[in-house]
Amino acid sequence: MPRNFVFIDYENLQPETVPSIACLDLKLFVFLGCRQTAVPLRLARSLQSLGDRVEYVHVEHQGPNALDFCIAYYVGATVSNAPDAAVHIVSKDKGFDALVYHLRNHGVRAARVESVRFLPVVDNVKEMTPDERADFVLRLLFQFSGRPKSPERLRKTIHTLCEHSLTDEQGEQVLAILVRRGNVTMVGEAVVYREP
Repeated sequence: MPRNFVFIDYENLQPETVPSIACLDLKLFVFLGCRQTAVPLRLARSLQSLGDRVEYVHVEHQGPNALDFCIAYYVGATVSNAPDAAVHIVSKDKGFDALVYHLRNHGVRAARVESVRFLPVVDNVKEMTPDERADFVLRLLFQFSGRPKSPERLRKTIHTLCEHSLTDEQGEQVLAILVRRGNVTMVGEAVVYREP
């Protein structure tokens, strides 16, 4: 069973291509709204290398949040069948953040990203330099409306965003870089953020 599950909200954002991810252990779902009956050739070609690891889900019912509820159903079914899976929702819709936080509070590795370029991939995070990891974490942190308010929670979030692929020392290194750059300031037991 795949380790990473990607759910693209194509109604909300339409990536032109998907990065080369043929080597990843993943399953990718592209959710199309009721009025979307096709994807552009360029995107289809970039998905071809995934073969049967990509699935198109056409949501035929029209209504407020119809597609979002279908994505939530698929996420729930995935987590039920593969509790160790990492869930990645690709959407600009911040409404998914509540689902992501709920999943994380139940021990599920989950993230919402606003571009397929930001898909958290375990192997890539391991290969990044410390500065690249800090950039990666910072981009994801600023996609959420609510960021960790305490230093301890921020440390846990760094590990969650990197899918627990970093050592404690590497996680502290990421935090130190964010502090040194001024993106994060510790004020007692609170954390203050400065947007990049």
